[in-house]
Amino acid sequence: MSGHLAVVGLGPGDPNWLTADARAALDAAEALYGYGPYLDRVPPRGGQARHPSDNREELARAAAAYHADGVIAFDLAGAERGHPAREHRAAFEYAAAHGMACTCHAGEGDGPHSIHQALHEVGAQRIGHGTRLAEDPALLEEVVARKIPLEMCLTSNVHTHVVPSVAEHPFKRYFQQGVVVTLNTDGPLTDGITLTDEYFLAHAVLGLSPDDLTRVVLNACESAFLPDYEKVALVSRVQSELDEIGGTS
Repeated sequence: MSGHLAVVGLGPGDPNWLTADARAALDAAEALYGYGPYLDRVPPRGGQARHPSDNREELARAAAAYHADGVIAFDLAGAERGHPAREHRAAFEYAAAHGMACTCHAGEGDGPHSIHQALHEVGAQRIGHGTRLAEDPALLEEVVARKIPLEMCLTSNVHTHVVPSVAEHPFKRYFQQGVVVTLNTDGPLTDGITLTDEYFLAHAVLGLSPDDLTRVVLNACESAFLPDYEKVALVSRVQSELDEIGGTS
């Protein structure tokens, strides 16, 4: 799948924030995997990392300036409670107007109203986490109907006490209800996991079958912020690889 490297906490006014090291990583990933990696520009929120309002739009402008260099998405991360996404509306509007996809962390550190706000007030096309979605049945129906992908993180949600244990995570329930769920690591270094670990947990603890996991993999491919022609090629390639290893019945 196309890699998304989240660039966090860099100087919003620095025109050279896409460093030589970052460019080298992009080139190396393209050589290794045969497709272009992409960057998400992430303005953190909450605590000392929160940017003042004027810097939010500056971050969006910086991201849009590098759109042609592979910065394809704008994301909002960090503490949700007390730092609503609507405070970043102008930045999201700028990013979207300049051709960037938008995603937003919501429904992890705060309730489903944060998901509603992310979708309806800043135009998020994907939701980071979305763990507490089920607390609003009408919103759950909307997310299913609109095929809004959830970037779900099993281990991270346990570590941040959003859920008591992996066994009690709503991932499988959402999957069965028709939500476009994907598996993600969130913070692989801080959580001490890999994406393989997350798929293993989904199978061993939540009971997802190989065919279920195949659908989760394809959900991720189909939800990638890629041009349509690249997305079609990615889905086809991954489906073929899964078929070869017996991932489908």
